[in-house]
Formats: sequence, structure tokens, C-alpha cells
Amino acid sequence: MRTTLVIDDNILAQAKRHALAADITLSELVARALREHLREGALPPDVPFVLATWGPDAPSQHLGPAEIWAAQEAEDLARLQRR
Repeated sequence: MRTTLVIDDNILAQAKRHALAADITLSELVARALREHLREGALPPDVPFVLATWGPDAPSQHLGPAEIWAAQEAEDLARLQRR
């Protein structure tokens, strides 16, 4: 799959030199580095995310990502149905 990344110029130059020395493409170097990084469990543990909502008419509540997504989806569908 093709994608666009924004990479610091110095890091990109180092990566290109490393790929050339290893006789692999830059794409392969990036794929290998990502695989290794992800395999090492480098991702932080899931941190509970809550969005506190407030306002004069809004009850105090905490919404997680799934509830926020569902609310946005419902708003989008309602907006499309009004068209």
C-alpha cells in the first residue's frame, strides 16, 4: 500500500544510507523497522480515554471513544437525511 509520511530530513538521509548499505529499498527498511517496533510491544498500554462534556443543557457525563463515535455517526446520518 502506498502512503505519505513526513520524516525529518536528517532521519530520511540516514535511512536512505542504511537501506543502500543493506541493499534493500527504503520502503523495505521502513516496513522492517515498523514490524520490529511493533513486535517489541512498543505501543503504550491502552489508557482509558474519557471526554467530559458540559454545558447549560448537557448532563455531566463521560464518554469513551465508542460512544463519541456513535454520537458522531448519528449526527452525520441525521445531517445526510435532512439534505
